[in-house]
Amino acid sequence: MGMLGALMILKMTLEDHQLLEEMYKLSQDKVRHFPLCVALLHLMGEAAQLLKHGVLNKMCNELRSVDETLYKVFIALCLEFFRIW
Repeated sequence: MGMLGALMILKMTLEDHQLLEEMYKLSQDKVRHFPLCVALLHLMGEAAQLLKHGVLNKMCNELRSVDETLYKVFIALCLEFFRIW
């Protein structure tokens, strides 16, 4: 996902560090471990695809911010991943 993914992960460390800490703990599980940064970059890619295909247009217009919309969707995807895993 490149620089955008890295910036969103950085923003997550600043604004949603509690979620990131919980996801890190989950990623270190002895049985069901996973590479956290790779998973986060994949989720960011999914959010970017939603934006690219116009699914997030209404939300972007309501928030008047593409980056805030993308970040909120990214966090929602992270929460869903956390819930399912």
